[in-house]
Amino acid sequence: MQITLTEFSQHLPVYLEQVLAGQELLLMAQDKIVARLLPQVDHQQIARAQLQKLQQQCQIGDVISSLAEAWEVQI
Repeated sequence: MQITLTEFSQHLPVYLEQVLAGQELLLMAQDKIVARLLPQVDHQQIARAQLQKLQQQCQIGDVISSLAEAWEVQI
């Protein structure tokens, strides 16, 4: 969403709530984008969600060979 700096400053709480809800704001001055306001990304939460998804698809412990050993592959 694009808004002017004046509009943003006059309705700051409303626009901050929109950012907290996940919306991106582009702040305009003289018909040019001067800033972009993005919601904070919790990288730890995203990584945990991805690991939980992988946990449903993978079984840990099925590889028992040491990394130092040479592996034989049969094709």
